[in-house]
Amino acid sequence: MRQVASIALRRVDLSGSRPTVPETVNAMAKSLSDIGLINPITVIPAKVYDGSVVVDGYRVVTGNHRVAAARALGWSEIEAFVIADDDRLDNELREIDENLCRAELTPAQRAYAIKRRKEIWEMRNPEGGKTVSTPGGQQKVGFAADTAESTGQTKQSINQHVARAEALGDDLLEVAGTSLDKGVELDALKAMPAPERKELIEKAKAGEKVSARKQPELEVEAPAIVQTVIRQMEIFSMILANSGTTAKQMADRFVAEFDPQDAAVRAKAEAILPLLDALGRIAAEVDL
Repeated sequence: MRQVASIALRRVDLSGSRPTVPETVNAMAKSLSDIGLINPITVIPAKVYDGSVVVDGYRVVTGNHRVAAARALGWSEIEAFVIADDDRLDNELREIDENLCRAELTPAQRAYAIKRRKEIWEMRNPEGGKTVSTPGGQQKVGFAADTAESTGQTKQSINQHVARAEALGDDLLEVAGTSLDKGVELDALKAMPAPERKELIEKAKAGEKVSARKQPELEVEAPAIVQTVIRQMEIFSMILANSGTTAKQMADRFVAEFDPQDAAVRAKAEAILPLLDALGRIAAEVDL
């Protein structure tokens, strides 16, 4: 059970499981200043320091950025849902879901969060499904469907993140923030033998711009200008994968920008259309 209350910000401790991002705090502060607090934060009762004295206060379950933004604006109080029962796993699940709804998680961070959510969900639902009420009666909902409903992602995307997490495990934390922290790189890492993967991750952690993907043989053989066309089409076909632009249209566009009369360039571009189509399908479902 939870209730809404106005609580003193000086008696609120932030959740320590996820640091605040300054850019997000600034954006949130502007929103609070313009339109006020739309969604109350969620807290649980806890002992906190008020100055140098331990007092009854609250710990944030969801809403770190809102608290930081409110403090930056000089607010003394904030509206909060106060959870009466302090169930650690339920609170962690609430925090994971709020984090997954935000855009700033990297692909590695998102996969790791979904991995942890699945662990908690399976503890809560040992029979492999959660029973919910629907207009058609009782229905059992699986993990992907439940997570999709809670976070606004697609079931297919959830399953892709789960597959990455199950294959890479704690390696996801190692690659976070490196050149390997992209959806296509994580998928390529999954297929690598463990020793090779570890070696590549260490290079990435050291700051090297490495990739787990194998470069197409065509790129080695093609003239320099064709290599440029290929790289540009790969990048832009991924970016525009959801815009309705086909790989053929993309090839025609870039060929025209270089030299519409150069038959060799057009032939090379059209030769990689199957690759572009594959990249487009991948880009439609993963974080790039």
